[in-house]
Amino acid sequence: MRKHTEILQSPLFVFALSALLLNDIYLKQNFPGFVTGKLSDFCGLFIFPAFFSVFFPKAKRVIYLFTAVLFIIWKSPYSDGFIDLWNAAFTWELTRVIDYTDLFALMILPFSYWYSSSPKYVISINKPLIICLAAFAFMSTSKKDPNEINCMYDETYFIPAVSRDSLISEIKHSGMQVSFTDNYADRYVSENCIISQVNDSITSCTFTIYNYDYDSMAVKVILKYIEQDSSLQTTDPDALCSKLRVSFENDVIRKLKI
Repeated sequence: MRKHTEILQSPLFVFALSALLLNDIYLKQNFPGFVTGKLSDFCGLFIFPAFFSVFFPKAKRVIYLFTAVLFIIWKSPYSDGFIDLWNAAFTWELTRVIDYTDLFALMILPFSYWYSSSPKYVISINKPLIICLAAFAFMSTSKKDPNEINCMYDETYFIPAVSRDSLISEIKHSGMQVSFTDNYADRYVSENCIISQVNDSITSCTFTIYNYDYDSMAVKVILKYIEQDSSLQTTDPDALCSKLRVSFENDVIRKLKI
């Protein structure tokens, strides 16, 4: 058992855990950007499976495979249902940004697997303390920022002289960080579109694309949800949501109409 627990006191594990805690508690809020956005993913994927392999060493390969699958689902729209159920049942709210570039962090898993299996120098540090800090880091890394305001909408925009398929193709080739999920309802086919990192204010926005009229070339875009950047502070949520809606119109809708 002692050999399996050595990973908890290894230099890279302690460093990655420290970086994860520092990033989630301080750096993300004060220095938002690409580096701090990806740092937690790399550090978390490095220590998460290694940590649980300590307690279930015979299931190590399964744990690493499960970690990869879980991370992919977590970073996709398929986790929305779980997040909604969790947030409805508990006050400790969860959140995450759908950004498929985060999946590059999966490349750290093979290195983590190798490192946790190889001999390593051990730091003289209390193991129960490391276990408690790791458990706290895993719970807090996806905790919703109390300063974060997520705006719900039902705004409709009409984009003439374009079909649904051509508009979707245009969005896919726009250079924006975008993902789609199909949704079939009645005779209209919708495409749920999620764009990440629209600008410095909008972390992600969700809208639905409908064929407004099959007899004419027109598309109806319905804005549903905007997640604001955690660095924005406000005492007036309604004013902020209005500002974010205008920002969405300028940086997304206006581009699609051109």
